[in-house]
Amino acid sequence: MICGLQFGEPTRKTGKTPVPEEFDPTSEDHLLQEAARALGVGGWRVDTVHGQIHLCARACALFGIAESGPRPAHEGLAHYVPEHRERLLEAYRRCVSEHEPYDVEFRIAPAEGGERWLRAVGRPEFDECGRVVAVKGGLLDIDAYKRRELELSEARRVAEQTDRAKSEFLSAMSHELRTPLNAIVGFAQLLNTDAEEEPATQRDYLRHILSAGWHLRDLVGDVLDLARIEAGKTSLTLEPVSARDLIQECMRLIRDTAAERGVSVRLEGCPEDRSLFVHADRLRAKQVVLNLLTNAIKYNREGEQVTLICSQADGVACIDVVDTGAGIAPGDQQALFQAFERLGREFGEIEGAGIGLALALKLSRLMGGDLELVASTPGQGSRFRLTLPTVNAVGWDRHRSPSLDPRLMEERSDDPALRLLAVEDNTINMLLLSGLVAKRTGVELLEASDAATGLELAQRYQPELMLIDMHLPDMDGFDLGRRLRRVPGLERVPMVALSADATDETRRRALEEGFDDYLLKPFEIEQLDALIREARLSKE
Repeated sequence: MICGLQFGEPTRKTGKTPVPEEFDPTSEDHLLQEAARALGVGGWRVDTVHGQIHLCARACALFGIAESGPRPAHEGLAHYVPEHRERLLEAYRRCVSEHEPYDVEFRIAPAEGGERWLRAVGRPEFDECGRVVAVKGGLLDIDAYKRRELELSEARRVAEQTDRAKSEFLSAMSHELRTPLNAIVGFAQLLNTDAEEEPATQRDYLRHILSAGWHLRDLVGDVLDLARIEAGKTSLTLEPVSARDLIQECMRLIRDTAAERGVSVRLEGCPEDRSLFVHADRLRAKQVVLNLLTNAIKYNREGEQVTLICSQADGVACIDVVDTGAGIAPGDQQALFQAFERLGREFGEIEGAGIGLALALKLSRLMGGDLELVASTPGQGSRFRLTLPTVNAVGWDRHRSPSLDPRLMEERSDDPALRLLAVEDNTINMLLLSGLVAKRTGVELLEASDAATGLELAQRYQPELMLIDMHLPDMDGFDLGRRLRRVPGLERVPMVALSADATDETRRRALEEGFDDYLLKPFEIEQLDALIREARLSKE
């Protein structure tokens, strides 16, 4: 008994097609037919004598043609994609002339459209004289298999490309990080081992240490920013930003760098008043403009100039940075905004990891703007353009930068005394801060290494400026800031967050929770000076 049937008995009437009495479901022919049906195999035969091809119903279905009788063999070529036709003909010739097995994978273009992968296997058929009279075999649909194979191949290619990119990144980072570290450690050792060195030489060593330190800070910041953007974890604070304030602050920050390299910088088209506002993240917009200006200075030549041009049209503000430097070759311009691409200048004297422009482009687009190379001619210079959407913001003054006020740039003999509270748990950071403050006349520093002590000092001495570290041993800076704001008399005292956390989320939260500014470690002396001078001016 097999499948409810017993041989030798008449077939039961079940309403189904009667099974012949001689039917044997275990016969070799039946099993092969079932296997072919399950695998989707079609049969074919090419008659080499008459030049005809015979296809079974399944093979016709695979090709997407109506089932019919024999057809001219040469018509079959029309169903194959052009790039695979020669492969099929060559396999067929070898099978006929050299009696090799026919086994080839190829793509067809079925009549109903699209493409499909098939595999044809076959062998020659001989007559009684040993001559090849036909080639016959099976046709298998391997489309799903080939597509999975191609997907795996693409995934493997992407993985290998990612591995190469990681290796190149680590190699580039190793070089870029160790170069400034070498300068910092090396010149610091020279200062430590030779205390009697000439003052001019010591100042030169210190200048190299400072330069390497700032470069290292910028490099680490750029790498972290780029990683956050790639991971989709960057959150910007988009608001009205004065184009005039933004541009003038950037011009002030690159002034010394330009002077050191003998490059002049001039400004064109900047509005005299604060009438032009862009919709942007103030810190990130400054970062982009500074990158353009710094590059224009670094890759320029001594005695040449950089021009920053501000204009607006159709709801967009354009900030163009034009230099008269070496320019960029046409063949290199395509890769200009790719991360870690330095266009063959990796081993030159100019510092850089090739991150800045890639990061600037991403930040520009996150702010709803764009960044492009407008023109560049080798030997004559380049012109970059940052575009940002404009916004009507008459009277907006939330982020007016204190560093733009000329009264903040120098100390006066009649400056009023100032009590500055610094809450910082890191001993080295506090030592550095006290050293910086000690060079400022009339500033009394109140030091606290934890939040409880800081709160006690604030209540007792009523400081006029407060610097609060965001990570304290007994509570975070946000909680301390809220408590300080509840102390009578400190409701409107300038309070600045001091942190090594460069994430946009933390900066935005600090501003939203009552801090007046966010100072990122390591900070510049000029930034501390501006805060002290602004606090003093607020007392006048």
